[in-house]
Amino acid sequence: MDFGRFRVRPDDSRRLGFKFLLTIVAIYRLTLLGRGALAFVDETWYFKSVMTLQALGAGHLRAALYQVATTVARPGAVLARLPIAALQALPLAFGVAASNPRSLLIVQCFNVGVSLAILAFFFDICLVLCGDATSALIAAAVYALLANTNLYVRHLLPYDLALCLGMAALWLGVCRPLTIRRALGAGLLAGGMITIYPGYYLLGPVLCVGIAGQSWRTGWRPALRLAVVFTAGFAVVIAATELLCRAGGVSYILSARELSREITTGGAFDEGWTFLPEYLIRVEHLPGIVLLIGAFVSVCRTAASFRRGRVRSVDWLFLPAIACWAWQSANSAEWHRMVIYGRLIHPWMLFLALMLADAMAGITRPALRVSVFAMVISGTLVSFASWSYSFYRLAYPSDVLYALGIDTALLPDDRMKCELQDGVYYSATASPGPLNRTTRAPYSRDANFLLVNFCQPIGIVGPPDLPSPDTVGRGASLLFDGPHWATFPAYGYEGAPPDARAALIKNGYRVRAYRLQAPASP
Repeated sequence: MDFGRFRVRPDDSRRLGFKFLLTIVAIYRLTLLGRGALAFVDETWYFKSVMTLQALGAGHLRAALYQVATTVARPGAVLARLPIAALQALPLAFGVAASNPRSLLIVQCFNVGVSLAILAFFFDICLVLCGDATSALIAAAVYALLANTNLYVRHLLPYDLALCLGMAALWLGVCRPLTIRRALGAGLLAGGMITIYPGYYLLGPVLCVGIAGQSWRTGWRPALRLAVVFTAGFAVVIAATELLCRAGGVSYILSARELSREITTGGAFDEGWTFLPEYLIRVEHLPGIVLLIGAFVSVCRTAASFRRGRVRSVDWLFLPAIACWAWQSANSAEWHRMVIYGRLIHPWMLFLALMLADAMAGITRPALRVSVFAMVISGTLVSFASWSYSFYRLAYPSDVLYALGIDTALLPDDRMKCELQDGVYYSATASPGPLNRTTRAPYSRDANFLLVNFCQPIGIVGPPDLPSPDTVGRGASLLFDGPHWATFPAYGYEGAPPDARAALIKNGYRVRAYRLQAPASP
């Protein structure tokens, strides 16, 4: 079957099932909004888009280009989010700061839309490459309900935006008749993906081989021609970005190289080969195990096809994806060049879900299909119910400060304690922007508070050391008590070393705010 000329379409019931899934997922992700923004220091890079617009509004083009260029090799993220920053200008005109949680809902809603677009691209790609609508629908449900898939919706991070462009490129090359023009378009999208988040650089060659390989049945020359065109489109975006950043006074390519050399802390080189399977088991639980089994079965199907002298269309994606994952793992465990974070394995979740769809599509016995589908869905729902409840209860310092009306700028340092050894305070954990910049609402001038664990961990040593009534002050009252956001297992894989990751879960650090009725003890 030439997938370059033919697009598999599901029957109406499967298409209706996907629309139902998309609706449920959209509703759930919208409930996540309003909390979590600015928990990571990296989220503050979003405001480069705001500052770029401010510079342009003042007529300072060179200053605007400087803001675009000085983004740690993420200029595409600044440019892509300029329309979102422009929407934030509306509440800003009424005195609402751009860092205010209500204003940041605009950015978070955009995140939801991007994440749903990824899911829609994934479903169509599954249909074409696996040819089984039911398997595609179930694989889409598994992917949609993973913790890793939903983790970044709350945050002002560019990971999903970059991945959306990558999936759009793959959709263009797989779900539409493959032409020179579409191969060029896919290359342009892939280049844009890298400029938004350079951590997905390995996805570029995967997309190139996966898309060009769809035309292999017509001979190696057409496939090679498409690969060259894809690469040319990719190179055009990188070259244009380099020129743009040079105009801002910084080299984009040199910035990307320097960044790659700096990703050597916050994790452990030794876990390069085990990071992905450990994440799947310890964070995703049952669906993670299902994805591992699906990947194993899919690899076996690929090997069987090779023995028969055949190469399936889906294998052109699986083989480079496996090779690039192996390169990423060896780059950590063997060569000690770059540690692995949860965000770096984010794209591989899509490929694992695609391999699961391929594995399920190979089941031909009706009774076995029904049993497997039921077990996969049941395990996914049980796991989702478990992690989503914990995820919903998390306490993010900036949101707690805003809800309580506490302005950390008024508090002395000894009123802000961190049990997370080597924990850090920075602007992202300070009180977010006010709703009214003139009156400072909802903040008061009251500074009679003690804050505990309003910080982000780097390394954790020892058990929690909660303040006693004597150290807090006589008559002190507890205003807030909730689980620290970093205790959620998935967050532990976003830069914490293994021992710190384990301590976060074991010690159960909590975010606490006290009102002091008497002066705190010195």
